[in-house]
Amino acid sequence: MAVSEFIDESLLPQVVESDQRQDLVAGLEPCLGFSGSTNRRRGRAPRRFGFGAERGSVLSGADVRLPCMIDNPMFQHSQVEVDGSSLHVVEAGSPDGAPVLFLHGWPQSWRTWQQVMSLASGQARVLAIDLPGIGRSTGNATDGSKSRLAAVVHRLVAVLGLEDLTLVGHDAGGMVVYSYLRRFGDVERAVIMDTVIPGVDPWGEVLCNPYIWHFAFHSIPGLPERLVQGRQREYFDYFVDVLTMDSSKITSEARNAYAAAYAEESALTAGFNWYRTFAQDAAANLAASDGPAATTPVLYLRGEREGGRIADYLEGFRTAGLRNVGDGLVSGAGHFTQEENPDETWRLIAHFAGFKRIRN
Repeated sequence: MAVSEFIDESLLPQVVESDQRQDLVAGLEPCLGFSGSTNRRRGRAPRRFGFGAERGSVLSGADVRLPCMIDNPMFQHSQVEVDGSSLHVVEAGSPDGAPVLFLHGWPQSWRTWQQVMSLASGQARVLAIDLPGIGRSTGNATDGSKSRLAAVVHRLVAVLGLEDLTLVGHDAGGMVVYSYLRRFGDVERAVIMDTVIPGVDPWGEVLCNPYIWHFAFHSIPGLPERLVQGRQREYFDYFVDVLTMDSSKITSEARNAYAAAYAEESALTAGFNWYRTFAQDAAANLAASDGPAATTPVLYLRGEREGGRIADYLEGFRTAGLRNVGDGLVSGAGHFTQEENPDETWRLIAHFAGFKRIRN
C-alpha cells in the first residue's frame, strides 16, 4: 500500500513545491508506521504521542509521523515540556541504568544516534532528543545560542532526574555540551564529537578555511531558508557525501528522516540560528575561559578522516581551562562518526564512562 493511500498529502509541509511532493511521499513509504507508545520515567510524567490510527485511515496533522519513527519496541518516544519547549525524547535501555544523553548536530535529529543507542541499551539508560525547534521538538526554539540551548538541556536533565549523567554531543550538539560544562558543570562526564568550539582554538583557523563556507552562508539572515526550502534532501546530501568516508553508511532512510526533521521553515531557521549565534557563543566561551577551570572529565572524539590536527583541538581545550580532557579516534569514519562506525563510537564512549554490561 502506498503512503498516499493512508495519508492526506495536504498535511505535508505546504512549502514543498508540487514537483517535489511526489519525491517526499515516495521517501515516506518505507518509513511510516503506527503504534501505541508507553514510557517509564522518573520525575515528571511526559506527554505521549498518540499513534493509534488504524492502517488505511487519514491522519490528523498532529499524528503525521516523521520518517523512520517506525515500530521498534526498543525505543520509547515521549514529549517533555521544558521552559516553553516541547522536547521529543527517545529512550532505550534499563531505566535503572546510568543515563547517557545524546545531542545531535546539523543537519540531523535524534535519529543519528539510533544505532549507537541500540548498541548501548544493554549497558546504560540511553536518551536522545530533537534539539528545540527540530523534528518533533516544538515550541520555543531559543535564539540558537549554545548557552540558551544548554539551559534547556539542563532543565530537561532536572525534570527527568538524570543523575550520574554522561552528556554526549556531536557537531553543534558538541558545542552545546561545552557550554553546558562551562555554565553548569553538574554532569559526571562529557563527550564532545567532531566539532570546533566557538572562541576556543583552533576556532579562528577554522573560520578562515574556505572549505567551511557554510558557516558564513548559514549565518545570513533569511537567505539559506529561501534557497534550501523544498530542497532539504538534496542540500543535506551534499554535506553527507562530502564529509563521510563511505557515504553509503548514511542510509536513504536516515537521509529522508533528516530532510523531514527540517521540512518546516521554522525548523530550518532553528538550525541555521545555531550558526547565526556563533559570535555570541565565542564571546561567552572566551569569558568562561577567564573563569574557574572545568574539572569534569571530557572525551574529545572524532572520526579519523575529520579535518584538522586533533592535537590542536586538545591544546585549545586545555588553554581554555579544561583540566581533564582526553581524546579518541574512530576508524573508518569522517564527520558523521556515530553513523559511519557506531560500534567503535560506543566502545570508546563506554570505556570512557566505565560502563559494564547490565541486564535489561
